[in-house]
Amino acid sequence: MRSVKPILWSRPTSDGQYQIKIRITEDRKARYINVGIKVKKGDWNENKDRVKTSHPNSEYFNNLIETFLSRYFGGEQLIKKDSIQGNGTLGLLFEMRIKDFESQSRMSAVRRYHTLLKHFKTLNFDKIQVKELSIAHRQRLDTYFISELKIEPSTRHSYHKAIKTTLNYAKGLPNSFQLPKDDIYFNHKVQYKPKIKVSLKSIEIHKMFDSTNYGLQTEKQIFAIHLFLFSFSTMGMRFKDVLLLKWSNIELGNLKYVMSKNQREMKVKLNEHIVNILKFFLPSQLYFNPYINNKMEDQKFKNSLSTEIYKLESEFYYLKAQQTSLDIMSSITSRKDKHPESPKLEKIIQKRDYLLIELIKQYAKTNDGYIFTDKFDDNLNYQQIYNRAGSLNAIINLELKGVSKLFGISKFSFHSARHTFAYLSRKNNIDIYLISKCLGHSSLSITEQYLRTFEEEEVYVANDRMVPFISQFYKQE
Repeated sequence: MRSVKPILWSRPTSDGQYQIKIRITEDRKARYINVGIKVKKGDWNENKDRVKTSHPNSEYFNNLIETFLSRYFGGEQLIKKDSIQGNGTLGLLFEMRIKDFESQSRMSAVRRYHTLLKHFKTLNFDKIQVKELSIAHRQRLDTYFISELKIEPSTRHSYHKAIKTTLNYAKGLPNSFQLPKDDIYFNHKVQYKPKIKVSLKSIEIHKMFDSTNYGLQTEKQIFAIHLFLFSFSTMGMRFKDVLLLKWSNIELGNLKYVMSKNQREMKVKLNEHIVNILKFFLPSQLYFNPYINNKMEDQKFKNSLSTEIYKLESEFYYLKAQQTSLDIMSSITSRKDKHPESPKLEKIIQKRDYLLIELIKQYAKTNDGYIFTDKFDDNLNYQQIYNRAGSLNAIINLELKGVSKLFGISKFSFHSARHTFAYLSRKNNIDIYLISKCLGHSSLSITEQYLRTFEEEEVYVANDRMVPFISQFYKQE
């Protein structure tokens, strides 16, 4: 008799929350599968064995639990069918790993591991028992990647990394897999040059922020800029996580969400930069930009906060137009260097930002729709969400290419917002531990590797600047 049940683990983690696990009881013996999420004790419904609906991520968490219950055990059945004690094959191991990724909705990893499994099947490696893997197998795989497929070194590196992590995964399944006697990756390293991470300069970020108030781009470009700046302002939030945000993710002045890549819970405090992007996604009866809409006359709002915000912004634009005879866009863009705001304008901005935070907090209490898109609904599965997010990401990156030309800066993509946050944080001597926490990395070593690419780029630029200095030694008297 076998029973399967989601439970809340009895011992809390260091942050006071409790892990959710799947308990499998068979032949009076119990074992536990970690779902990879945790909640406070008061957020768990003991009667329904699910996260309470009052939790901001209850829908996502409960869907994940259901996915574990419905999909994870396909791998369990495969073990019974295809493996004897410790004799599992490499193909079986990867199939289990893929199901594990599916249960965590890590669709990019699912796609990568599926591709690698296809390569194994081409070489008949999927039928090899894990314990029989040898250096000769790894060498044959390298030959196949280099000579037959002509795969780039960076891709080969990621494939070998996937194999190594999967062998570590097998350590937790000793009844199904025995590890190879020898380390098949002993003294093995793929030499490759990491891709240079494109990041923007602080002045370029300022230009983009200032442009959002004046509507000088196309509607699609403005939308792309809004998403990019939102990611930068929320410590490098990834594209899929931005798209899946709902107004209900805003609670008590904080933006809370779960990273889709590694299921880490993140919390970002609402600040003036975030709310000055979110304001454009409020309904028109709550926010109306007086400059973009070219209507400086009084607007009527049911909400008193909206009325006050509109008056403050109207006054700001009026005073700003009087302040300089220069083009208003270039004046605003360069204000920090050449045109500092007057105390009166700064006071207006501060009051406006405070009211915006209150307005958005108020609106988020009673609204649960998606903030940035209407392309998703609760009936989509994780694969459909992944595919749609990928398509939208490609569209946004195309628009950002046009934005780069408009501002006269190097081409960049949406993910450059994450790189820019990390790079500018390091440039401003922010502690690497804090940068790691903000990016949601699981360890400092990952953050160090992440930032190393920027260091290599700086050395390259420094080298270029040294050329004139070195050249003077070759000049004749």
